Amino acid sequence: MFFSMFKDSRFSEELTVALEAAEKAGEIIDEYAAGKAKVEGQKSSGNDIFTEADLKCQEVIVETVTEAFPEDSFLAEEDLDYNEENKDGRKWIVDPIDGTSNFQRGLEYFCTSIAFEVDGDKKLGVVYSPEKGISKLFFALKNKGAYRADSPSDFDSMEGIEVSEVSEFDESLVFSRISNFEGEHENQKHLWSSLAEKDFDLRYMSAGALELCRVAEGVGEAFMSHTESTWDLAAGELIVREAGGKVEVEVSSVSGKQKILASNGKVHDFVEGLSEEFYE
Repeated sequence: MFFSMFKDSRFSEELTVALEAAEKAGEIIDEYAAGKAKVEGQKSSGNDIFTEADLKCQEVIVETVTEAFPEDSFLAEEDLDYNEENKDGRKWIVDPIDGTSNFQRGLEYFCTSIAFEVDGDKKLGVVYSPEKGISKLFFALKNKGAYRADSPSDFDSMEGIEVSEVSEFDESLVFSRISNFEGEHENQKHLWSSLAEKDFDLRYMSAGALELCRVAEGVGEAFMSHTESTWDLAAGELIVREAGGKVEVEVSSVSGKQKILASNGKVHDFVEGLSEEFYE
């Protein structure tokens, strides 16, 4: 599975394990795709659900990582029994299925997201949308660049990715998020209206990890949201940075969750200004 260009990386073994875990999760996702997974519960809203597939994917990821690194800790979306702290600051951040609502409805836009950090410093990120999704793997190692391939075991298709060079606002595509946080709808309405008036092309795809990867590979120019969780962003933000993009993450004063603005750097200041105008 592994490849020589990363052999000298301190975290090459962790990358190998992350890719193995992502592939195993992808097999589960494909098995349950198109609405076959039982909905196990809701979170913040009726569309914010988790399924038996989410739980099985997270379990296999945690088991795969723990087999290789038994002392490592985890921050993961679904509630399972695992280590929460590690004395060396080693932590895996897992979103078993980002875009669960899409996944459950048969809309083929969802992924597994796995990141690894040491003392809060992101070292690697893997985002995998399997065969029943968009059939793409995105990954990055810190200071080694960002890449995509067709799957975690098909490195004949591997190629480096970079953010776009688009700098004109009327040529830009912006991914954003619509949420149900109280008091935020009015802000979102005005923000989206302002973006449209300035001829940005807008998309809401409901899978933040994948949207970040689409910025990293130059499909879009920016992703902005005030309602993300750490596991939604951890892998994707590193992939954008390693692809040459610019990323800012902080706690949102609107939702109390993670606020992120990721871009190709060329349109960053303008999109950031709009975000601050309507949300701060």
